[in-house]
Amino acid sequence: MLKQFEPLRNKSIKWADQMKTAKLNHSDTWTALTANLLRSLIYPLQATDLSEYMCYDIMKPALNQGLTQLGLCRNFPRALIFAPKSCLGLGLPHLHTIQEISQLQSIREHTLHNTFTGMLYRASLEALIIETGLGAEVLEEPFPILQPLAKDSLVKTSWKFLHLHRITLKHDMKLPSFRIVDKPIMNIFHTLQLPVNTLVQLSCCRLYLNIYFVSEALTPSSNSI
Repeated sequence: MLKQFEPLRNKSIKWADQMKTAKLNHSDTWTALTANLLRSLIYPLQATDLSEYMCYDIMKPALNQGLTQLGLCRNFPRALIFAPKSCLGLGLPHLHTIQEISQLQSIREHTLHNTFTGMLYRASLEALIIETGLGAEVLEEPFPILQPLAKDSLVKTSWKFLHLHRITLKHDMKLPSFRIVDKPIMNIFHTLQLPVNTLVQLSCCRLYLNIYFVSEALTPSSNSI
């Protein structure tokens, strides 16, 4: 993502430099910020995986200059800048929020119409389900605790966003088991409240042995781990 981060930040720096010599009123400055710069920054976000810090760093030069020309302190609280107008904020969209929402919309639309991109999304979600071993409803599991079980991916980032904002994303993927008493083995380990490092080690062993389900009758107790 560094190769994508750099040109976006350069756009923000260039816009800030140009605004230093522009003689615009507050209304025109706001239009230049929201309708000009932001539109060009938002355009590629559906295909990026920029962190929240990287998105903030991209906007920093433009915000510092833009706020000054809007007649506001450049150190104006960012929580109010990105807050909606209904909450007395400026209503300026945050790049990271726009990125994650657009990706969730993309996942929904492409998987619904079964496009090639939709197939890639489904494959990535299948990989997440297999890596974590937590069952088909992995996106409803607590991300901060269980995220070490999966490799970095766009779907994993979406999982983090879903958990942070308490959003539910439903899908039609199923994991048929051989017996009705079978349960994902990692779900059982998770209910035992084992340390994260132990869960990661158990998951590595499970993947090596190609194991996903275990009979509920064989569920181990916390004393046997």
